[in-house]
Amino acid sequence: MVAGSDAGRARGVLGVFCVLRCFGFISCISQQTYGILHKNVTFHVPSNIPLTEILWKKQKDKVAERENSEFRAFSSFKNRVYLDTVSGSLTIYNLTLSDEDEYEMESPNITDTMKFFLYVLGHSRYRYGLIFVPFAVIVPCVVLYMHGTRKCGRKPDRSNSN
Repeated sequence: MVAGSDAGRARGVLGVFCVLRCFGFISCISQQTYGILHKNVTFHVPSNIPLTEILWKKQKDKVAERENSEFRAFSSFKNRVYLDTVSGSLTIYNLTLSDEDEYEMESPNITDTMKFFLYVLGHSRYRYGLIFVPFAVIVPCVVLYMHGTRKCGRKPDRSNSN
């Protein structure tokens, strides 16, 4: 009975992991982040240890860094970024269209680099991008995703059946 409950618990943990992975909360590539044009966005870094040196980059270009207790912002990010020196999180103020790109955080205190892809909403390319998706559509897609199926189809309409 104990072994059965452990197997059930393991399946439950795996199911939660798959759901989180499906919706982008856990990612091996880069976390998708959405910001609104002329508003602010924060890349949150889950860190339990204080970070002494931090470097944020947009592609290969430096955005902000903290080195030897000194903070510096670079290029178009001067006077538009805030770096939380405890957590390493980066906030960009007054988003522009050119801010849309991949961002990366590096620190000698963290073994892996953290990547985020910022999508800036509020211009014509994304005007109709935010739509309401009913929960009844999401659940079958998650179940199919967990079973290795990449396509999500609509459920058959059973209202015409006799």
